[in-house]
Amino acid sequence: MITITDKIKEYFLDDDLMYLGEQYNDAILGVSDDFNAPPRVVYSAKKCIDILNKEMQYDDAVEFFFVNLKGSYVGEKTPVYILDYMM
Repeated sequence: MITITDKIKEYFLDDDLMYLGEQYNDAILGVSDDFNAPPRVVYSAKKCIDILNKEMQYDDAVEFFFVNLKGSYVGEKTPVYILDYMM
């Protein structure tokens, strides 16, 4: 089965994009395209929180997401998030 990461890797070299890790692959929505920034992997906040919620309470998953995932800047290739968790 072809995954979204397989499709992304057809167009971008592995070292051109930064991923959160395999456990978050189901949360990938695509790749950003901006004139002022390099392409970055785009994740659904809701799906990331749902993945975390399998291992911890919902409130803890939300906190972990905002502090450790969205709250981490690791350079210009840092992934971006669609804040769809409240929908």
